[in-house]
Amino acid sequence: MRAFSASGALFAASPQSLFAKPFSLADGKADWIYRGGLIYTADLTNPTVEAVAIRGNQIVYVGSLAEISAWQGPRTRVINLEGGMLMPGFVDAHAHPEMGITKVGLDIVGVEGKDAILARVQKYVADNPGSHRYLGVLVGILERLNQLANG
Repeated sequence: MRAFSASGALFAASPQSLFAKPFSLADGKADWIYRGGLIYTADLTNPTVEAVAIRGNQIVYVGSLAEISAWQGPRTRVINLEGGMLMPGFVDAHAHPEMGITKVGLDIVGVEGKDAILARVQKYVADNPGSHRYLGVLVGILERLNQLANG
């Protein structure tokens, strides 16, 4: 069984898949190998495997420990899952900072725009000594967004 990446999501596929690009050792060894735990594939015909090899941003092999060694080269980083679990997933890159900061007493409901939010956070930190340890990460994120927006 093999797997491939499409639109940022990982999908398991059988070797007969019409969509999966065939991967070959001739194209190079894996950059990463994961083994030593429960590896869930989301493939109903082969739901778990012993190891996964990744080259670049693509999964090039999923299968047995016996066969994964062929994908390991001198620069391959091998991750021992130590009995943990590895599974396909989506990474959602958005956040809801208002949910965290309202817990410390800062109200940003109805405040619009990063400059207004940053000003409200900075005022709260100035008015509430010691609060910076809770809000510092948010201030850092907002300041970085401001830098990126202003180029």
